[in-house]
Amino acid sequence: MQTHKEEQVASSELDEISSSLENVYEKAAQLIYNSKYLLITCGAGFSKDSGLAVYKDIASNPIYQEKNLTYHDLARPVSTFETEQELLDYYGFWVNCAQSYLNTPSHSGYQILKDWKQLLYSKKEIQKEFNEKQIEILSASQWWKENCKIASNMFIYSSNVDNHFSRYFEKEEIYNIHGHALNWQCGNHCNEDCVWNFTKQLQNIIINQETLQIDNEKLKELKCEKCQHASMPNVLMFGDLGQYIRNTEEEDRYIAWECSVETFSKESSTKFPFIILELGCGLTVPSVRRENECVLLDCDESYLIRVNLGQEELDTIHNVDLIPMKNDRILNIKNGCQDALHRIHQHLLKIIENNK
Repeated sequence: MQTHKEEQVASSELDEISSSLENVYEKAAQLIYNSKYLLITCGAGFSKDSGLAVYKDIASNPIYQEKNLTYHDLARPVSTFETEQELLDYYGFWVNCAQSYLNTPSHSGYQILKDWKQLLYSKKEIQKEFNEKQIEILSASQWWKENCKIASNMFIYSSNVDNHFSRYFEKEEIYNIHGHALNWQCGNHCNEDCVWNFTKQLQNIIINQETLQIDNEKLKELKCEKCQHASMPNVLMFGDLGQYIRNTEEEDRYIAWECSVETFSKESSTKFPFIILELGCGLTVPSVRRENECVLLDCDESYLIRVNLGQEELDTIHNVDLIPMKNDRILNIKNGCQDALHRIHQHLLKIIENNK
């Protein structure tokens, strides 16, 4: 049993930790407030706060375990499944995922990010030349048309396949690097345009909860209309051999935005005009983390705020060239994404009020 003095010491230590954490959130808020450009990058840990499963849990169901099926087994191109039973499992899994993504409310962190766009970035002047630079790069793209919208000073780069960001941001501001499960495509990649919105079809498919399969009568409906090959989610799968149809428009828009930000960050009087806010990006599929670190190295005027619950995820640096400068260019926040955003937001509101 603790003595009164021991309780006082423990309480004092907790106060110090709490104060130290608040300083981190305040620093993050100040960096974001001072910035001119904000890149929001997200992994599975961000979706988790909406109640959606992360990679290690997404297929952890006793029914799949009895069938010896893992997420890696089910997240492969449809052309790798040969029997009807395999296809019923495959479609049962992905239809269930897509229905879950469609019906699950987004957590409050999404709204906070949207609020930042309106509170901060919509009021910051964007140089005419910044927009012209994006248009110059994008005009070489086959899909580009005159008067197309372009992104302003905030962009979303996400590896999640739930498409929740489309509820809060314009399509010109989002790059889903692995696609998303509410769009489906021809599994044979018969045509670059063979991608369609799948949400209406989702309403008419029922999953057998005892087998986690779809009804075999539905198999004939899940085919490409052009070539009658089996369809699949427009998601980059494990073992992809060219089946995945990339969203070149989203990719082109991100490249144009990021290149323009790098160019115009050099002309800013702010020390770190370009902030990268990484939210819940794990080590299993570190694509987003690697991109963040490449951008950090390419742009001396950038700064990375890395939010993650895992200490290993916070400590790991993928690009060795970044290690000598990590203390000067990376701020680690050990917390869940939703709570961290709320805490940063509270400090941001105070900063905004103090600068009126």
